[in-house]
Amino acid sequence: MSSSRFEVTLLLVATCILVVGHFINLGVQPLYLEEPRRTIISMEMVANQNLWVPTLLGEFYYNKPPIYNWLLIGSTRISGEWAEGALRIPNVLSLLLWAVLIFRVGRQQFDVLFGTYSALLLVCCGSFLYYFSLIAEIDLFYSLITWSSIMIIFDGVRRKKWLYMFSAVYSLAAIGFLTKGLPSIAFAGISLLVWLIYTRSWKKLFSWQHFTGITLFLIIAGGYYFMYSLYADPTPFLTRIWTESSNRTVSQSAGVGDFLLHLITFPLSVWANILPAAGLLVFFAFRLKRYAAIHQNPFLVFCSLMLLANIAIYWLSPAERIRYVYMLFPFLIYLLVWLWRENPAVKWEKTALRIGSGILLHLFAIAAVALPFIPDLQVVPGIGIIAISFTCLFSVTIWFFWRKPHLPLPHLLVGIALTKCLFALTILPQRALDGGAQRDMVRAEKIYALIGEAPLYTVGSDKVIAYTSTAYLNRLRKNSLRRNDNLNVGAYYLVTKGQLPIKPVEVLLD
Repeated sequence: MSSSRFEVTLLLVATCILVVGHFINLGVQPLYLEEPRRTIISMEMVANQNLWVPTLLGEFYYNKPPIYNWLLIGSTRISGEWAEGALRIPNVLSLLLWAVLIFRVGRQQFDVLFGTYSALLLVCCGSFLYYFSLIAEIDLFYSLITWSSIMIIFDGVRRKKWLYMFSAVYSLAAIGFLTKGLPSIAFAGISLLVWLIYTRSWKKLFSWQHFTGITLFLIIAGGYYFMYSLYADPTPFLTRIWTESSNRTVSQSAGVGDFLLHLITFPLSVWANILPAAGLLVFFAFRLKRYAAIHQNPFLVFCSLMLLANIAIYWLSPAERIRYVYMLFPFLIYLLVWLWRENPAVKWEKTALRIGSGILLHLFAIAAVALPFIPDLQVVPGIGIIAISFTCLFSVTIWFFWRKPHLPLPHLLVGIALTKCLFALTILPQRALDGGAQRDMVRAEKIYALIGEAPLYTVGSDKVIAYTSTAYLNRLRKNSLRRNDNLNVGAYYLVTKGQLPIKPVEVLLD
């Protein structure tokens, strides 16, 4: 498919807007969901002067190894404080670096536009754009590491760089293992096995280069647990990691009905997560004749096999969540971009893409017009000016869309990029001013105003206050909240109502 200067301009505009949009108001929303837990663990590692042993409220934390906590610590050390933006920067940078690598691979295999579309479509996946790129969570970093390890297999086999390939794959798998546990071993093992068998290089599984890679994995992963063992018994940690992964299997299905329902809904969930842009390219996936050409291109065969082989275990496991397969999205997107760009399109496919893109662009404009009339957004400063400005920007995009109807996807990408900025300028400030996380933050400020720097503990195993409140208390007090069942004179304690011998006076937290 030939390109035009206008198409290139649209893609550059979309890229610039997306990059800027990922940093707008990144730190304005208070910590929520899993962010506070990751933050508390990182704070305690610093307070304990021990980067090897994760703890939560002073007790051993076994659910996740610590590499992502190290990233959070590094980012906050650079910024100088435990600020929300600093905690979220590693996630944003992981996504942008992932997009750069996807672009480079696409450019090498086809051309610059192929790589550009692939990268932009990944960044514009709705679950990334409006959710995971906004929070200090593991999944995007882990997806970057895991996808990179799989792609090295293709490059290593193609160039027959066996020592490089096995060493790099297993080193990245070790990093992934120390980020999220056993799935990294499965991704590396399945990918290597499938591709080496397909390329008739399976004998390399018994080579010294392969055993060198395994040794590197053991040195990196085992080295961490050796350091851990100097401070605590690693057995409960390893047992927990095994349990976390082994519980998510087909055998854990609640029944045949759930299993069959999952078989149907899982592909639909994947499709929903690549909307709004990449999902429209499924219109080009229904002509079976196109698939005959895939086997002529080793890269497309690799993408197909990696997607199918690695996604199978999650497709067959009703307990699995879509975020566990985010690292496979680029393989799907590469295939969809190829089906769209590298094959002659029939009229109905072009029409469907144009109509779908046009509908979305007009909905974006309508949403911008409606912003001042949404009650929850009345607290956002300058909501009227924001609404007018983005209504104009969407209108200009729609005008060009009608002037250049043969370029629906580039126009849609510009529109989606604008929605990212609009989301950051409206929804994030609203959450900062009115939301559960904001109320938890205020609760922490009230506690701090009452007790200041006095000793403070929590009692028992029950979570008395939200982790968001705990994280902000730690930041305000520059000290980590710990559990302590031994009551000390002169100290304050956070307890549940059931732990008190008399009816509490509710004056502090309500």
